[in-house]
Amino acid sequence: KAHERLVALGTQDGQVRVLDILGNLIKKFHPHRSTINDIYIDPEAELIATCSDDGKVSIQSVFEDQPEAVHELGYPVTSLFFDPLYRTSKVFFCGTRNGFVYVSKKGFMGFGTKIKQIGTETSPIDQISGNATMVAWSTSSHVRIFDATNSAIIGIIKIDEPLQYKCFIHWSSPTQIVVGCNDHLVIANLFKTKPMIRLQENTRLPYVIIGLSYLDDSYVLLYFDTEADLQ
Repeated sequence: KAHERLVALGTQDGQVRVLDILGNLIKKFHPHRSTINDIYIDPEAELIATCSDDGKVSIQSVFEDQPEAVHELGYPVTSLFFDPLYRTSKVFFCGTRNGFVYVSKKGFMGFGTKIKQIGTETSPIDQISGNATMVAWSTSSHVRIFDATNSAIIGIIKIDEPLQYKCFIHWSSPTQIVVGCNDHLVIANLFKTKPMIRLQENTRLPYVIIGLSYLDDSYVLLYFDTEADLQ
């Protein structure tokens, strides 16, 4: 996972190595017993959260040797999304390989944290992404949109063909989501008042999407040409 100040790399044996932008090692720690599946770096580059096949979510300060928090889910955790205001809200979402989606919030009277299951799918959660009010998670058959403010499902974006690679999700605005799945690029607008999802664009591309990002009001796609690859 990359940040403008540092890069965090996860290993198959559960270690994290933190590098500065010049590639110098500035910290390493060992928060998990098995493969790290996802990494989150907070906006200030002071916290690094990781999830792993060992069923844990670990939250570590860049400046401390001991983890700030460790949450045991009991199932391999595949993906993370942290509230942009996590420092005060303590809210994060995570998905597991057996299809469960959880949210962590402050406990009673603001003490500790409480983890609650908010979704169940029939296949692993590949990715979770969100913004201040919306969260989306993807599986091999669809992307489900969740209104985090009202704790309600808005709807789903279906994947018409069997998924060869995981979906990639990007929020271009608080109410617009961009999804890259297989050779399809989908842009959808979300309406919380109804609630509903309206597809703005569903384009089939001559290549398979294996990465999606946003730069200067443009979408940046990482892809490979399946026909050229076969040749």
